[in-house]
Amino acid sequence: PTDGQAERPDLAHHWQYCLYMAEIEEMRMSYTIDQLMSCDKHGLARGMWRDHRDEPRAVRLIFTLLIDFRVSDISLLGAVMRQLLSFDCSCASSILQL
Repeated sequence: PTDGQAERPDLAHHWQYCLYMAEIEEMRMSYTIDQLMSCDKHGLARGMWRDHRDEPRAVRLIFTLLIDFRVSDISLLGAVMRQLLSFDCSCASSILQL
């Protein structure tokens, strides 16, 4: 592969973390991108669930964290999906169609 092709996965990976950082900052959580990249994603998702389970935007973020980072916690995923469905918004159906 050329140098440009080799850089694309790194760029996509970094972009994904930047998107997560934007959401985390909106939630007023104090994380740096380095902390986010190195943290235990399961622990992050659990902590967010504990503190922000009543916020639709946060629950959407938790759901995508679990999926994107392949966190295998069926009970947490089930609770998050139930919470998404309980919100009276279109976010649940759009996410669950993924």
